Amino acid sequence: MQPIKVLIVDDEPDFTEILADRLRSWGFSVAVAANDLEVLETIAQDRPDVVLISLQSGQGRGLDTLRIIKDRDQSIEVLLLTGKGTALAGMAGMRLGAFDCLPQPLELGLLIDKIKTACGQGRESPPRSSLALAAPTVFSLAGDGSCGWLWSEMVSLLDRLLL
Repeated sequence: MQPIKVLIVDDEPDFTEILADRLRSWGFSVAVAANDLEVLETIAQDRPDVVLISLQSGQGRGLDTLRIIKDRDQSIEVLLLTGKGTALAGMAGMRLGAFDCLPQPLELGLLIDKIKTACGQGRESPPRSSLALAAPTVFSLAGDGSCGWLWSEMVSLLDRLLL
């Protein structure tokens, strides 16, 4: 069986190298990209199975990268790595076709499970995540999973912005 190919997209070399080393130690084939041009080059040369995109607070670059990837190849699965201040961007990414969002700091076991699940090799292979299924993940990042009314308002706002 061929190793799962993972592309890590982040402009922080320390983070990408540490994460790449850890994923390699688990048997993944890993490439890194610091910008959209490197992402396109990597996809053209050695198509990844999964792309990890780090969303950075106050910057829309991660979502732009997601759009570029999905425009090139809808079958590449994308996991968004969210941090403080990026929960709404994570929800927008789910609407744009991301497989799932994971909170930073990363828990390596969860990340490995999500990568395998995205490739259909996990313990269970659920259908592609949807915005509705993302609610618990996103609200765990925001700190309060009991705000159903807020969730409805955000979905409505995203529908108006993205459609």
